[in-house]
Amino acid sequence: MAFFKKTTKEEKKEEQQIVPAGTALKTVGASSALIIKRPHISERASDEAAQGVYVFDVDTKATKPQIRSAIKALFKVTPIKVRTVTVHPRKILVKGRPGVRSGGKKAYVHLKKGEKIEVV
Repeated sequence: MAFFKKTTKEEKKEEQQIVPAGTALKTVGASSALIIKRPHISERASDEAAQGVYVFDVDTKATKPQIRSAIKALFKVTPIKVRTVTVHPRKILVKGRPGVRSGGKKAYVHLKKGEKIEVV
């Protein structure tokens, strides 16, 4: 029975190196998957994609250098320029009742000529 197995120092070191994902992100910084939420799909975004400009919904606290490094890590392309836009919340009516459409942040990522991002 291995219920009361003694662990060696090496096994303890290996166990300490394995950290849950949440705590690892706090110590290392924001992950690229958490910075880039999703591609922003709209008519204007699809028109600009033909010219090498891609639009993404990003975390509201993300900075331009963080967005640039996240794009490099996720899509293996080098952005020339990153522009960000704050989208403010809007008041709407939902089934006759007042509501709020949440805001956020968008990033316009300009790529070199010939580079593409496959957005599914």
